[in-house]
Amino acid sequence: SYGDITLSDEILGTKIKYDVFSFFQVNLEIFSKALERINQEVGENKVIDIYSGVGTIGVCLKSPKKLIEID
Repeated sequence: SYGDITLSDEILGTKIKYDVFSFFQVNLEIFSKALERINQEVGENKVIDIYSGVGTIGVCLKSPKKLIEID
């Protein structure tokens, strides 16, 4: 149906599906590098993803059991 379009991408080995009208990063190469750096900085610490949008940052963290999403 019109307006029901789902896109998908893979980032750091994680498959992400999102609506065509949702906010999503357009430069996946740079975004992947940023996610790798975020993972390095976070380590084993707890994380709060306050404005999660699609949720890509939280989903791509190596320790998702320590993730709290608030939208």
